[in-house]
Amino acid sequence: MNKLENKKLHLISFDVPFPANYGGVIDVFYKINSLHKIGVKVILHCFQYGREKSNELSEICDKVYYYERNKSLITHFSIKPYIVKSRAVKSLYENLNKDDYPILFEGIHTTAFIPHFPKKRVFIRAHNIEWEYYKNLHKSEKKIVKRMFFWIESRRLKIYEKKIYKGQKAFAISEADGAKLNLLGGNTTLLNPFHANTFFNTKVESSDFALYHGNLNINDNENAALFFIDLFKSIPNQLVIAGLNPSNKLKSKIAKISNIQLIESPHQDELKKLIANAKLNLFFSNHSSGVKLKLINALFNANHCLIGKEFVVNDDFKHVCTVVEQNEWKEKILKLFKTPFDKNSLEKRNRVLMKYLNDSNLNTLCEVIFN
Repeated sequence: MNKLENKKLHLISFDVPFPANYGGVIDVFYKINSLHKIGVKVILHCFQYGREKSNELSEICDKVYYYERNKSLITHFSIKPYIVKSRAVKSLYENLNKDDYPILFEGIHTTAFIPHFPKKRVFIRAHNIEWEYYKNLHKSEKKIVKRMFFWIESRRLKIYEKKIYKGQKAFAISEADGAKLNLLGGNTTLLNPFHANTFFNTKVESSDFALYHGNLNINDNENAALFFIDLFKSIPNQLVIAGLNPSNKLKSKIAKISNIQLIESPHQDELKKLIANAKLNLFFSNHSSGVKLKLINALFNANHCLIGKEFVVNDDFKHVCTVVEQNEWKEKILKLFKTPFDKNSLEKRNRVLMKYLNDSNLNTLCEVIFN
C-alpha cells in the first residue's frame, strides 16, 4: 500500500482552482490532482470571487470549503496587505482548527492565520515575491486609483513578507525567488510548478510563424504584444498574437500590419496547436516574476523558445531557451527562423525537463510535508 494513502492535508487556495486556466491556479489544481492520484486526501479551502463552485474539485478532494473575501472598505485601511486581510475569514480559522493535519497555504494571500498555529506543521507555497510583483503592477498601471492601490499594497507586502517568512518552511517556485526568501529567513525548498503536461514534445517540424501568447488583459502582456508588433514591422516573417481579451488599441494596431495575425481568446486545444506548430515561441516582459507557466507549457510542446533575461529565474532556462538581450531581438528572430530545431536540441531539452514533471514535483512536496 502507498505509504501516503489516506494522509490528509489542508490546502488553502487564494482562488477557486478550476478551471485551471491561468498561472497560479494551474499550479494549485495540478498539485491537488497529483496528490489525489497517490491517495492523499486534500481538504481544500478556496476563496470564491467571480469563479463558480466546481464538481471537478469535489471529485479529487476529500472536502471542499468555499469562502467569500471580506471586501469591505475598512479592509483597505488595515496594516496587513489587502490581499491577506480580505481572506482573514473566521470560518476558515475554525475549519483549520478542527484537527492537526498539516496546512499548505497557497500564496502569501492565504497566510493570515499562520501565527495562530504555532504547533502545527504549516507551509507556504510562494507563487511570487509579492511585494515586487505589486511594485511592477504599479509601474505598468495607467489608471491613477489602481496605481495608488498597487503602490500601497507593495509597501504593506514588503513589511508583511519580512515577518511571515522568518523561520517559516516555504516552497519557492523558482531558484531566484528561493534565494530572496532565504534572505528573509525562510526555510526554503525549490518546488517547480505543477502543470498539465504529462509527456514531452517528440516532433521537430514546424510552420513558418512566430507566436506570442498570453492574457492580453494584463498590462505587462499587452506591453509585450505591442513590443513585438513594432518589431515585426521590419521583419518579413509572420507573427501570430493569441490571447484573452485584447484591447481595441491592440486590435487596431494589428489590423494595419499585413504579416501580423490576432487570434482572440483561443480554446486551449487551439492554443496548444499554435504553440506546437510555431517556428518560434516568444517571451518578453518588462519585469521578472516567478516562473511563467506559459513558458513551461512551451518547453514541453514547442520548438525554439526565445526569452528575455527577465524569464531566466532558473539556470535550466539558459540551457533550453535562447536568451535575448533587449537590443538583440530582431537579429535573433531572423537567425532562428533559418535554424532548424533538431533532434539533438529536443533531446537536450527533454533531459532537463525531467525535473519539471509533476511526479518529480510531487516527490519533493511529499518528502517535506509528510516526512
